[in-house]
Amino acid sequence: MSNPNGYYDRDRNLSGGTRTSAGTMNHAYSHHGNVAEYQASGFPLVQKVTLTTGQEAVVNFPFVTQWISFATNGNDAYVAFSESGQEGQVGSGEGTNYFPIQTAATGAGNAGPIFRIKCNKVFLKDVTGASVVYIIAGLTNVPASEFPDISSLVGVGTTCTISNTVR
Repeated sequence: MSNPNGYYDRDRNLSGGTRTSAGTMNHAYSHHGNVAEYQASGFPLVQKVTLTTGQEAVVNFPFVTQWISFATNGNDAYVAFSESGQEGQVGSGEGTNYFPIQTAATGAGNAGPIFRIKCNKVFLKDVTGASVVYIIAGLTNVPASEFPDISSLVGVGTTCTISNTVR
């Protein structure tokens, strides 16, 4: 037997309530795996973070980044993508999953490279004293709450296995 309304008529049938353009077709929502979110240009985010000697800070983004770049005022700072990457495992001291931001000239006009990565927060740490870190990023439409916790990934929060074997 055939349905008198037809297969697609269900989406246009007014007897069930208000008619919408999407009907009940369940269009995809914005999430971190939605490729279209990374194909379009990102919304700009610019943030200045001032750190005192040895100070740490977490910068939480409102949306997932499409790309990100850093610069400093000439003083060195570290950037990590998880707290454990910055600090290391409990009791082990310094982490190993961070990288230094080193700007040769003073001022924010000398931004570093653009990293085409997605994240919802970064962890900063002053190294040499009184660092000012400038962040510029392109943001997607994906809310930060939709991004998974990546802190336990190898290379983000835990150390990669390094082999000294040369072949």
